[in-house]
Amino acid sequence: MSYIRDRITARHYATPHTYDVMVYQEGSHYYAKDKRGNLICVDSPTSCLQEAINLVKGGGKIFVKSNLIVNNEVDVSGVTDVEIVGNGSATIYANTEQNIFTVPGWFSGLIGKTPVNGLIIRDLIFDMKGFRGSPIALAGSRIVVDNVETRNVNGYSIYLINAKKVFVTDSRLHSIGIDPAIGIEAFSGDYVKDIFILNNYIKAEHYAGIATSYADPNTYMSDIIVIGNKVYGATDRNGIELTYAPNSIIVHNIIEAAGQNGIIATSQSIIMSNIIKSCGTYAIFLLDGTSGTVVSNNITPPGKGIRVALHDIPKNVVLDNLNYPTDIFVYTNQSVPIGTGNTYGSPVALVSPSGIIRYPRIQITWGGTFAAGEIVSVQITAVYNDGTTASIIKSATATGSLWLTDDDIIQLMSQGKIITRIDISASTNQASTQATVTINAYGF
Repeated sequence: MSYIRDRITARHYATPHTYDVMVYQEGSHYYAKDKRGNLICVDSPTSCLQEAINLVKGGGKIFVKSNLIVNNEVDVSGVTDVEIVGNGSATIYANTEQNIFTVPGWFSGLIGKTPVNGLIIRDLIFDMKGFRGSPIALAGSRIVVDNVETRNVNGYSIYLINAKKVFVTDSRLHSIGIDPAIGIEAFSGDYVKDIFILNNYIKAEHYAGIATSYADPNTYMSDIIVIGNKVYGATDRNGIELTYAPNSIIVHNIIEAAGQNGIIATSQSIIMSNIIKSCGTYAIFLLDGTSGTVVSNNITPPGKGIRVALHDIPKNVVLDNLNYPTDIFVYTNQSVPIGTGNTYGSPVALVSPSGIIRYPRIQITWGGTFAAGEIVSVQITAVYNDGTTASIIKSATATGSLWLTDDDIIQLMSQGKIITRIDISASTNQASTQATVTINAYGF
């Protein structure tokens, strides 16, 4: 994957034209100076970062000029419109089990300090040196993580709690532990929405590349947008795991070598034009839900399929995925229960793996023994995507079979509507029957 790595190598910059505080090392000493050259901290890199945060908490820019080793977490709680920017090569090292930039107290249902409202972290490298913890662990909104690299992270590379309006872009994120590289969580009656994860290289040794979770049923999350990422690894779990995030978009990603599923998503999600390679179970697992769109994905090797619950197939669209054809459906010798006394029995449902029936071909066969004067009717009902229906009825007084003609099929079509299911049911005018009804069907 050298071509991927080369594409996302760190950008190198000179000192920003404007900054409010610069934190740097000179010789064996560490300093923080304001833009007028006044010293605000000497000799403790952790304290210098913290003093810089405290100085610009209501708005401003901090420039990290050189490598720093931090022994304690840096509290960014309550900041508004703050930017922490490096030069593309400056590295912040952890020296113990800790988070680095964090809003303390927030974790798995625990409410912490005041969330951020506008924080940019850009052009920095974080090296956790294998210590347990996260370089970036934030609660809040209007968060940007851009051109960041994380190394040796035994925790989340980025941990977002009750987050809104977040951009994670053009970064290299690496997790060596049991946590996802990017973890997104909602709890305490709050919500997560509008998370954009764009153009990153994400490597997770064990858990997911990107994963959602929630800690209580009074929360919700939606609108997680994942575009243009390379997600590699996750040998024990899933590549992209948006289990709790309906209305999400997963487009133009490469997911490779996930131990379980390449992508997990739920209701009203769009999964389109991804390349999913060498996953352990399913390439795509669409959880129970409706209105999902899974189209034009490239699945290799052939045979790693797309899982949609049977009762959800007509509620979703799964179409034109390379190496997983869903265009054609086939039913053979399906028995249709016959209701008595002119009452239709339970219907047999015909669905296509794609979720869309564009042109059905149906054969009805009446068999068994007909009583004198018995009429067995078969009702064919097209169910459209808006919930409306159209039906035709074919009847017989003796054994025999027929194929629906084009004149019949056109009565099941409706301009501007999609057939998601065809229900076939049967009835007799008798109190009991020895007749039978079976169907064969195929189509696309």
